[in-house]
Amino acid sequence: MEGRDRVIRYVTEKYGEDHVAQIITFNRLSSKSVLRDCARVTGIPYAEADKVSKLVPVARGKAIKLETMISDGSPSPEFKNLYETEPKMRDLVDVSMILEGTNRNSGVHAAGVVIGAEPLNTIVPLSRGKNNEVVTQYAMEELEDVGLLKMDFLGLRNLSIIDSTREYVAKKNGENLPILQDLSFSDKRTYDLLSTGEVDGVFQLDASGGMQEIVKKLGPNSISDISSILALYRPGPLDAGLVDTFIDRKHGREPVQFEHPLLESILHETYGVLVYQEQIMQVARDLAGYSLGQADILRRAMGKKKTDVMEHERGRFVSGAVKNNIDRKLAEKLFESMLKFAEYCFNKSHSTAYAYLTFQTAWLKTHYPVEFMASVLRLNSDNMTKLPRYIDDAASQGVVVLAPSVNTSDVVFAPVYTLPSGCKAPSARSGYVGFGLGAIKGIGEVAAQAITDERIRGEDFKSIFDFCARLPSKVAGKRVLENLVQCGAFDDLHENRRAVFNSIPQILDWRKKLDAKRKRAAARLKEGGLSEVAHDLDSDEIVNKIRGSWLEADSDYSVMERYFIEKQLVGFLTSGNLHKEYEGWVRFALPNTLESARGGPQSHAEESEVLDDRPQEAEAKRQSSDHFYSKPLKDGESDLFFGVVTDTKKLFTRNGANPMMKFTLEDATGEIPCVAFTRTYARVKDYLEVGNRVAVYGKVRRDSGAEIHVEGAHMMEDYIVVLAYLENQGSASKPMIRENLTGALEHLATQQDGGTTMMSLRIATIGSRSDPLMPQNLVNSRWKHIVRVRDKEYVRRVFMHYDVPALICPLRDYERLMRDRETKKFEEQVFYGGEEEPVHEEDYAQAHARKNAGNG
Repeated sequence: MEGRDRVIRYVTEKYGEDHVAQIITFNRLSSKSVLRDCARVTGIPYAEADKVSKLVPVARGKAIKLETMISDGSPSPEFKNLYETEPKMRDLVDVSMILEGTNRNSGVHAAGVVIGAEPLNTIVPLSRGKNNEVVTQYAMEELEDVGLLKMDFLGLRNLSIIDSTREYVAKKNGENLPILQDLSFSDKRTYDLLSTGEVDGVFQLDASGGMQEIVKKLGPNSISDISSILALYRPGPLDAGLVDTFIDRKHGREPVQFEHPLLESILHETYGVLVYQEQIMQVARDLAGYSLGQADILRRAMGKKKTDVMEHERGRFVSGAVKNNIDRKLAEKLFESMLKFAEYCFNKSHSTAYAYLTFQTAWLKTHYPVEFMASVLRLNSDNMTKLPRYIDDAASQGVVVLAPSVNTSDVVFAPVYTLPSGCKAPSARSGYVGFGLGAIKGIGEVAAQAITDERIRGEDFKSIFDFCARLPSKVAGKRVLENLVQCGAFDDLHENRRAVFNSIPQILDWRKKLDAKRKRAAARLKEGGLSEVAHDLDSDEIVNKIRGSWLEADSDYSVMERYFIEKQLVGFLTSGNLHKEYEGWVRFALPNTLESARGGPQSHAEESEVLDDRPQEAEAKRQSSDHFYSKPLKDGESDLFFGVVTDTKKLFTRNGANPMMKFTLEDATGEIPCVAFTRTYARVKDYLEVGNRVAVYGKVRRDSGAEIHVEGAHMMEDYIVVLAYLENQGSASKPMIRENLTGALEHLATQQDGGTTMMSLRIATIGSRSDPLMPQNLVNSRWKHIVRVRDKEYVRRVFMHYDVPALICPLRDYERLMRDRETKKFEEQVFYGGEEEPVHEEDYAQAHARKNAGNG
C-alpha cells in the first residue's frame, strides 16, 4: 500500500534495524480444511472427504466447528448422520476435532509492528519473512506478555484515493480542498448519499452488501452514527441483534431504556446500547467507583475472558456499586450485562477515527464525483472484480466512464473535462472519466505515457494513420496497435473495428515506407521533412487505398465477439452491454442476480409466499421497473439466474465413465463458475454453449469460493413466466383466488420430477378482468418458482382447471405481449377457464381432493 513501506523504513532508520520488526501471524486449521487434510493422510478418497467437508456450512466467513456439527443442534443433519452411522467418517471427524484450531502455517501480520527499547533479539526470537523483512516468532498475544507494545501501521488504499482526488481538483481549478478537520460534519448532502446505500468506494462501507443495507436502514446523520455502525458491524453484535436494536431505537420504533439514571449520560449517544469498550470503563468508574486504570483492567479481562480476573472484579464492582447506593441485584445484573457485551464492544477511538475517514470519502463522492470516481478507479485498476462495479456506480452518480480511446485516455483513469470532436460518448450529468491506457493488457506504462504526451504536445489524433505517423514504431509496435484497435481505442475515429484490425499489416508496411522516406529527407534536409510527410496523409495513395478497403469490409464484430476480445484485454466489456438486450426479460421473469449468489452487495427484495393482505405493503412492492430483483442467498439455497455462458469445460468423473461440465455464467452484476454434475448434464448440455443466453436454476455453494451447482437450465427465450391475472386486493373473490392459485401450484409441484420445462409465477393485480394489464399492475416480486414442469400446454390446462386467469408467456414472446398490452390482442392471451380438455385427475388427486373439500 502506498506510504506504509515508507513509514516502516522511517522507524527502522530512526530506532535501528535491530529494534524494529513486523509480527508473525498463524493460520489455523478450520473444520473444513482439517477434514480434507486428515482424509488425505488416512487414505480416504478425496471425493468422499470433499463431500463431507462441503456439508459444513460457513457463517460470517467462518466454518462451523466440528463439535457443533455433531451436536443435537447440528446445522447439517446429514453430517451428523454420517458421523453416527459410518465408522470411517466417525474416525475421521474424531481425529479432525483433535487437530481443529491448531496452527497450519504462518504469515506476516497485515499491520502489526513492534519497536523495542532494547535489541529485539534479546527479547524474542526473530526470523526473516519472504521479502527478507524481520519478523517476530511470537504472535501478538505473546509479545504483549513479554512487555512489548504492538502498533498497527495500517496501509489504507482510501488515503491514496483522498490524496488523488485532491490532486485532480487542484489540477482542474487550483482549488485546495479543505483538509479533514476543516470539513463541515453536518453536511446534509453527504448524509443523504450515505442513506441511499450508494456507497461504493466509501471507506469501510463498500466492503459488503450487508453493510450497505444496514447504512441504508440506519440513515446516519452524524459522525457518532457512522462510528457506532462501524463498531457494531461485526459477527457478535450482528448475531445478538444489536444492530437492529440500535437502528430501531434511533428511528423511535423501540423505546430507549436505561436500567439506571447514571447510565443515561454514558449510553445516550448509542441509544442505550453498549457499543464501545470506553463505555464499559465509564460504567465501572461512574457506578462502581473504579479509577480509569482499574476500569481498563476490567475491560481487558472481560474482552479476553480471563475468568479468574473477572471473578475478582465481580466482587469489586458489586461492592463499589452498593456503596454508590445502587441495589445489589441491579449491580449484579449490570455486571453480567457488561460481561456479555464486552465480547462485542469495540474501541471507540479506533471506530471514530475510521468514521471521520468514512465521512471524508463520502463528502468527496458527494461534492466531487468525477474526481473521486476517477481516483477510485485509478487505485483499483488492477482489480477486475471491483472495476466493473465501480464503473456502474459512477454511472449512477452521473459520471460516464469512457471506453478506452487514444484521444481521451491518460496513462491512468483520470477526469476528462473536454471531449474531442467525434467522441461518441453519451451525455453525462456530472462529467466524464477517461479509461486508463495502462489498464489495457499489452500497453505498458512507457507506451501509454508516450501516447498521452504526444496528444498533449500536439493535438488530438485524427486517424490511426496520424497516430502511426506521430509515434515511433518502438513505442507503437504491432502488438500495441493491435490491442488498441481491439479494445476500441480508435472507435471514435474509425467505425469498423474488424476492418481496421485486418488492415494493420498494410498500415505497418505503410509506416515502414514512411519512416524510410523521412530518413532520406532528413539526410538531404535537416528541417522540414518530418512536417511535410506527417501532414500529407489525405493525399497519400496507400492511405486512401486502405481506407477504401474498409468500405467493402465485412460487418464489424458482434457484441459477443467484442466481449471476448475486450475481456482478454481489459477484463470486461467497455464498448457495449452484453446484457442490455435481455433486460426486459429480466424485469419480467425476475431471476436473482449472480452478485447475490457470490454473496456480494445487493438490494433486498422480498419473495412472497402468500398473497399479501396489507394493501399498503403490497403497493410498496410495486417498485419501479428500473429495479432488478435481488435476494440475499445463503450457502445451500437454490434460485433462478439469467446470464450468458462465457466459458465451458467438459470433464469426466474420476473413473472416466460419466461426463459433467464446468462453465462460467455472467450477468450484469458479474460472473460465477457453475457445475453441471452427471445427474443433470444430459438434461442441460445442449444449452451450455459459449455465447448462449440461458436461464439456470441451481444451488449456491460457497465451500471454496462461490459457485452454482446446476439443477436445471433452458435457453433464456424458452423460459416460461406464468402471470396470474388476479383482481385487486379489495376484491370479494380474493380468498377463492388465493385458494385456487395455491391448488394449481401444488399440482404443478407434484410433477417436477417428471418435467424438464422451467417456469416461475408472477402476480398482476387489476380492478377487473376487463382492465388492461399495465406495468404498474405487476407486483415487483416473485410469488413462487416452479423448478420443472411438463410443458407450456400442461401449465395452461392446470390453471384453467383451477379457474385462475393466467398469461403463460415464453420470454421470446415478451416484447410482442408488452407491445400489445393495451389492445385486445393482449386480452386474448389470458385464459379464464371453460370447457377445455381436463387435466388428468391421477396426476394430482390429493390436491384436487383438498380443493373440493375447501369448496364444500
